[in-house]
Amino acid sequence: EVLYDGKILQLVVDKIRYRESGRASAREVVVKDDFVVAIPLLPDGRLVLVNQFRHPFAARTATFPAGRVDAGEAPENAAARELEEEAGYKCAKLTKLAVVHEVPEFARCVGHVYLAEGLEATAALREDGEATMTVEICARSEVRRRLRTGEQKSVTFTAAFFHLEDARPETTRWARVVAAVAFVGVAALALRRR
Repeated sequence: EVLYDGKILQLVVDKIRYRESGRASAREVVVKDDFVVAIPLLPDGRLVLVNQFRHPFAARTATFPAGRVDAGEAPENAAARELEEEAGYKCAKLTKLAVVHEVPEFARCVGHVYLAEGLEATAALREDGEATMTVEICARSEVRRRLRTGEQKSVTFTAAFFHLEDARPETTRWARVVAAVAFVGVAALALRRR
């Protein structure tokens, strides 16, 4: 039963029956179209974020370009479209990192998370509701700090960033130094054996 049918979501009541007890019940479920999140990764490892006002919390927040998958649109095409519309970038390569269920406790909403690489700046094509959106270039260490301190609160953003960190761990300067020292040590041993 559909209780509400709005522009971006529906509220439905699903009638259910528990297998174990046979008891009948009802579950209120928010239903939204599939959505995409595009994580724009610059060649130097920094990320492109968009900052926009979020009405439910009356606050601006930084996030990755994201949006609804239009009817008949493939998720990867939606990710490329949202990246260009919101952040003003085209990408040479999109890699699917994950499929996430946004607040599965009460919603039926599926998100497709993509890594966008080979970025080329272009004009943003923002919709009316995105007019005040701004772009921010941000180091991954800064994103981690915002997540640790609670400055960044979006569950969807957090999940997307987790999948980025899992798929493409950032090599820190210290790790590069250790790798370089190890390489020099191995090279010195190889030369000594000659």
